[in-house]
Order: sequence, then structure tokens, then C-alpha cells
Amino acid sequence: SACEKAGRWLDALALLAGAAVRALAPDAPLLNAALSACEKASPAGRWRRAAWLLAAAPRLAVRPTAISRNAAISACEALGLWQHALSLLWGMSAQEISPDSIGCNAAISACEKGGRWDFAILLLGTMPSLRIYPDVISCNAAASACKVGGRWRFALAVLDIMSNIRIAPDATTCTAALGSCERSGHCHPMPALLRSTVGCCSGTQWLSPRAQARAMPAK
Repeated sequence: SACEKAGRWLDALALLAGAAVRALAPDAPLLNAALSACEKASPAGRWRRAAWLLAAAPRLAVRPTAISRNAAISACEALGLWQHALSLLWGMSAQEISPDSIGCNAAISACEKGGRWDFAILLLGTMPSLRIYPDVISCNAAASACKVGGRWRFALAVLDIMSNIRIAPDATTCTAALGSCERSGHCHPMPALLRSTVGCCSGTQWLSPRAQARAMPAK
């Protein structure tokens, strides 16, 4: 754990390998600490270390947990390695590890940073079928992905989802939605979005801007 907090991934890997050599039966907590140390190390190459460690776990007779997978997904997130993040997420089911909101949120964020708004939205929409319900972190990452791609309709759809599941958007959500409208050159939903944002911030009921935008003529 000390190695984990300091991001000293080499020391963590040495401890894990040393435990196996001394027949001390490395366990999941030790594996998770080593993975977390990889996650906190310098960005370049850390996802490779995490992926290598996960692949080596069976040879060390250690069964990865959801925490293990999530640490590896987070290592991919920082570099926008969305393909690796999604592969790790779906690989959890194959190993009978149930994905959770932490892993899904990290994978959506990886899609955002990798410029794949489509997969970010797809994963957000898939979460309920996995019995995982999106939170404000999930929605913010998906909305930010739409901002990067200039997909204003999908950004407003994220706000609709939040309204339907009673999650109040925050400044990040609204900024992402406004930014997607601006980037795409479709500014007609922005007044409704701004009114909704002001209403939310003043403590009144949030009203989805899409419902307001539908009544406004497209420009």
C-alpha cells in the first residue's frame, strides 16, 4: 500500500513477484495494490504495466477482482486508450466479475479522451442493462465526449437521461452541453439550456432543455 500511494510500481511488482518466489501465495489485495501503483505512476506506458500484471495474475495463482480491473481501466483512461479500456471492462464478464459504476465511468472517460463520443454514449446507454445506474460522473464524461465531437443532439440526450433518472446536472454537464452546441454551430438550443441551468442553480426544478428546444425553430 505504501508503494501504491507513492506510485512506485517497480517496487510493488517486485513485492508481488517476491511473494510468489517465497511461496507466500500473493493475494488479490497485493495484486490490487500493485495495479494501483501502476495507475498512479507516470502516464507513459503505465497501462502496459497494468495489462501485463493482469495477464500474469493467473500464473501467480491470483484471481483478479473488480478492483483489479478498475485500476487497469483507470490506467488506460488517462491516455484515452478507449479500446483497451472497453476490452478490460467486457473482459470482466468473461471472468465472472461483474462490471461496476467505477469501471464504467473510467471506460466512458477513456472514450471521451480518445475522441469516441459514440462509444461513450453507447456505454452510458448500456449501463442499466448491466444493472448499473449512471451517476453524474458517468453523464458528465459522456456529455464531455459529445462536446469534443460537437454532437449537440447527443449532449442534450444525456441531459434527458439525467432528467429521467433524477440526476441533477452540474456545471460540468451544462458547460459540456453548451460547448457541444457552440462547436457544432447549432446555437438554437442554447437559450433553453441556459434557462434550465439558471433554474437548476437557483434551486428550482430542473427542466430538460430538449423539451424546450423542441418548441423552438431550428436555425
